[in-house]
Amino acid sequence: MGCTSAKQHKSTCELKGQIQNELLTKSKRINQIISTVQKLAIKIQNIYATVIIQNNQIPADYACLEPVLFLKAIKQNNLLSDDEIEQIVFKFRVIFQKMRILIDEISFILFYDNQNNIIPKQKKFILFEIIMLYDTTSVKFFEHYKATSIKL
Repeated sequence: MGCTSAKQHKSTCELKGQIQNELLTKSKRINQIISTVQKLAIKIQNIYATVIIQNNQIPADYACLEPVLFLKAIKQNNLLSDDEIEQIVFKFRVIFQKMRILIDEISFILFYDNQNNIIPKQKKFILFEIIMLYDTTSVKFFEHYKATSIKL
């Protein structure tokens, strides 16, 4: 009887260790994703800053616009050439494609966690915010430029 109990205890301890290891691994990956998204957000800010600084005819308040509206305003007011706009579109596209990969991973993590409930609520909230950010910016960006003559 003691032997069976010892085996069960060992099995339980191994399972707890696996769960803790999984939690630590997931936590590290979530932190990496959040850090990467922050870096991508800084790259987006840098695109705005560079365009506005290099072209003083572009109003600073354009930086408050989401990418599609930012580029539309620049194009409508003839503030940059089509080639310059296409270069900016390309930069946004690269960033948003990287975000798409992260969004897919976040979705998988959240789906998996919905079954196991391992991720702390604060981290879940951040991950959901990242998804919302992606949906409100890059999805509109891709839809707009897919429908226009500017090639992605």
